[in-house]
Amino acid sequence: MNTPASAALFCGPIPSRCPAWRRSTRTLIDRLQEAKEQGWLGEVAAIEASLAAAEQKLAAMRDLAARHTTIHLGMPDLRGVVARIDSEQRNEDAKG
Repeated sequence: MNTPASAALFCGPIPSRCPAWRRSTRTLIDRLQEAKEQGWLGEVAAIEASLAAAEQKLAAMRDLAARHTTIHLGMPDLRGVVARIDSEQRNEDAKG
């Protein structure tokens, strides 16, 4: 089923700009209108829940896109590795 939430998975960090997102949202809104006109209360509730979940997903994706995504890992400390290699080399030289 094409829903705004599933469309968001394929649309990158700002799914509201994605045609699939807009199409799915429009479809849900049309279905909601029809369900209200027909008096299908269960369908109305389900579609409203889907739209609310889609809005939450969109808000979460916007928040994620707005975060600073670069993580500074620092420089690796290679002193222990170099010391071990140097020690091993000295042992081999002493044996040789």
